[in-house]
Amino acid sequence: MSPRPHSHARAPRGIALITVLVIVALGVVAVLGAFRLASLAEASTGNVSDYSRTFAAAEAVLRDAEHDIRGRLPDLTNAGGIWAPNAIDGGLGLPCRNTAPPAGQVFIGCRVVDDVPGSSQDFQWIPRNVQDYTDNFLAAMSLAATTRCRQGICLPESMAALANLHRPPLLGQVFSAGTSYGRFTGATAATASGNPSLSENRDDTTLPADGQPWSRYWIEVFRYGSSISNGASPAADLVPDPSAPFVYRITAIAQGRKPGSRVVLREIFVPNPVSQNP
Repeated sequence: MSPRPHSHARAPRGIALITVLVIVALGVVAVLGAFRLASLAEASTGNVSDYSRTFAAAEAVLRDAEHDIRGRLPDLTNAGGIWAPNAIDGGLGLPCRNTAPPAGQVFIGCRVVDDVPGSSQDFQWIPRNVQDYTDNFLAAMSLAATTRCRQGICLPESMAALANLHRPPLLGQVFSAGTSYGRFTGATAATASGNPSLSENRDDTTLPADGQPWSRYWIEVFRYGSSISNGASPAADLVPDPSAPFVYRITAIAQGRKPGSRVVLREIFVPNPVSQNP
């Protein structure tokens, strides 16, 4: 029997077709994989960028709280030190306001209060002395007895009472009592290059949904003594001056655009440590 013609010619053509299809399939897989990697890289970059902006916002809010406690703004024109005495008023830094207060009211630090401290329950301010602390404590007890937080100032009974302020459900309870960036100091979000956690921040009374930009700070005021300390070693730079025996714990929170992009910063702040006394 004679062999069939062209039987050996068909096999190479079939193998070539399969090879081409495999190469095309691998190429498609490679292209799809490249697109997927590019998408993941873009998402990762967006998450990192959003977190960086959120962290910057939290830092700005923390510094704003420090200025609120000091009752002064830093003099950025003073090359020797932003908190050095200022020639304009002889004080430490610059006043938070350069206008006259409303009728019947005065400025205490960065805040506006009644002309007679303690005569109204509508205001809270950073205590400067024991009487200020008592006035603020009574106001907090009468209007915010549950958390003792109003207008960004908290007067808890111990350092453990609001230790979980930054976590639910306590965060939801104190959110409306927090203070937004620049509310009392006069700082504007424009100084933070339009950071959405600052520039798009609204005075909501309830905790916004995850992914909506916002920022707040809370200042806990503690009388320094045998029962309340700053939680650190009794080093001289952490002990407040006896004339203003207060230690402050600041909690600053910023939420970014991305769900889960939240930054919590907390510090113990002693604006006038005894080590700075002459």
